[in-house]
Amino acid sequence: MPYIGLTGVFGSGKSTVLRLFQKLGAECIDADQLVREITDTDPAIRREIGRRVGPSALQADGSLNRKEVARIIFSDDRKRADLEALLHPYVFAESERRKARAYRDDVGKVVILEAPLLFEAGYHRMMDATVVVTCPMDTILERLLQRGVSREEAVLRLRTQMSQDEKAALADYRIDNSGARTETEAQATSLFEKFGTGDY
Repeated sequence: MPYIGLTGVFGSGKSTVLRLFQKLGAECIDADQLVREITDTDPAIRREIGRRVGPSALQADGSLNRKEVARIIFSDDRKRADLEALLHPYVFAESERRKARAYRDDVGKVVILEAPLLFEAGYHRMMDATVVVTCPMDTILERLLQRGVSREEAVLRLRTQMSQDEKAALADYRIDNSGARTETEAQATSLFEKFGTGDY
């Protein structure tokens, strides 16, 4: 019943690696997706986000203005901490529910939680093993710029996260995503096989 934590800094390619694990047969839980789900479906949560982050966090129809929320929290440490304190308990509880459901269906299933703040939020304490996806910073910035993320936004987001070196020092395994996709796939496959045997 391996429960694996997957993380990496903004733009490192952790979501790409998560999809590779999913293709290999893992049950994958995306912490960012859980946040999107709760903020899309729970108006009380949205109102509380508006109270903690500011009225511009909400659109006129009450929906979340994600771009504005990101702009605010990545330039205001206190508001970012307030938002994380609101959302992390939900992510923790929902990820535990989905893990339990996966194990009910298949006790030997490899379950992977992808969380950008895996170490910062303490999720790593629940894991049997942790994996960090790394990539040279110049490559990360180049990829983000190609995705339409401004250099200013990229720098703001990266400064709020634990550095790659710190994450790598804490993680049990590392996937180097600086090369060709086939190289990343080979690393993911090797780790998935290891997790499946329980030898990790």
